[in-house]
Amino acid sequence: MAAVEDLFKSNLPIALGLGLTVALPAIFPSLRPRWSAAIKTGVKLYLEASGEAEVDLIDSLAEGALDQLAALIARPAEKLDDKVTHVVSAYKAKARARSHRWGFSEEDRRKRYDRHIAKLCDKISCRCDTAGDHGAVWDMALEKLPECPGDSHCPQAHPQRR
Repeated sequence: MAAVEDLFKSNLPIALGLGLTVALPAIFPSLRPRWSAAIKTGVKLYLEASGEAEVDLIDSLAEGALDQLAALIARPAEKLDDKVTHVVSAYKAKARARSHRWGFSEEDRRKRYDRHIAKLCDKISCRCDTAGDHGAVWDMALEKLPECPGDSHCPQAHPQRR
């Protein structure tokens, strides 16, 4: 029984599957059109699913950073600038690591990193709209993100910027 379990732990099933994928259309030429359509559909589904997964990962990372920033609002204001800088720097480091891990070229890595930053900027800007007296904290966080697109500053913290 251990031999069967070891068989599925190795790459043998994957190798057999890939081998059959290549061999079947060569052995049975009538399968080629259907086989190529099935492979194209599988690749499209994989790419779509990985794109949706990336959006969910970016969203959860941004939500985590927002929760950390919101927790800072409840605390005393001493060294608030340092704490906000730490949260934003940690987010940027995670975004950089994720984009480096999943990007297949420098351009793709940069685009992935920019999507991470844009998501956090959007979420902070949305919080600014309902911030009330705490708009300065969210504006401070936006100032730590010079990569934010456009003029995204909290209107409650700086009413003259409206």
